[in-house]
Amino acid sequence: MAVWSDEQLASIDRMLNPGSIAVEGATPRMQYGGRFLAAAMGGSGGG
Repeated sequence: MAVWSDEQLASIDRMLNPGSIAVEGATPRMQYGGRFLAAAMGGSGGG
């Protein structure tokens, strides 16, 4: 007996592996939004 259906697993996969993200308040300055964006893109947060 399967705990998760194929449809549920596909939905979870899409949630954990998004094609894109949006960050409210993102800025090139290294304030919260900029640090988060840099970390999400694999860059340095400057801290």
